Amino acid sequence: MTDAPADRDHGVAYLAQSLLSDPARLRGYLGQAPMTDAALWAAYALHRLTGDADGTRAVYEALGRPRVEVDGLDEELRGAIVHEYADRCERRSDPRWRVEALCTDPPVRPDEEGQLHRVMAALTAAGPVPEPPVPCGEHNHQGGGTYHVIGWGESEVWVSTLGRFVTGAATDVAARNALASAGFRWIDETTGAIRVTGLCVYCFGEREPVSVDTLLFYWQD
Repeated sequence: MTDAPADRDHGVAYLAQSLLSDPARLRGYLGQAPMTDAALWAAYALHRLTGDADGTRAVYEALGRPRVEVDGLDEELRGAIVHEYADRCERRSDPRWRVEALCTDPPVRPDEEGQLHRVMAALTAAGPVPEPPVPCGEHNHQGGGTYHVIGWGESEVWVSTLGRFVTGAATDVAARNALASAGFRWIDETTGAIRVTGLCVYCFGEREPVSVDTLLFYWQD
């Protein structure tokens, strides 16, 4: 083992753990890791090599379940985001996100067809008949992502595939109220603007932390 897993540059530490290949040495290193990040990288590498979920959880618990705290990010949002992005985040991400995803239960994903049907019914009852839902890739004529677009009057409603999350123009009070009554959660500008620090996600050439609205309603061409 080297000191690379303890490097404060997450990109360097990520590369170092990707090169480790001896589970026995990793287990020995866990007991003497000089800092929490180093122990997390070792646990992440050990999980990669062995698939021992119970062992990874034991390390996570022993370390006090470390995680990146983000102001305003509640557990519902956090669970949806960490289990969608942590296993494919960029190398400069904080290891706490990666290990949290390995050691926590993912939220139950909604049935997309059923969820869209409920959104359509709520919007129909509230006003003009909505247009059929369209996947974001089709709406943008290329790519794909994590939401559907529903035209409603002169505006649009976006429906996330990651949970009961919906959004639209701030002036769409009727849509917001109708969907809230149907059990959906409207992501307003304040919540959508929360930056999820430490979780670097590819977005149009950038590999940096992005906001909640970008993650819940993600599209790439």
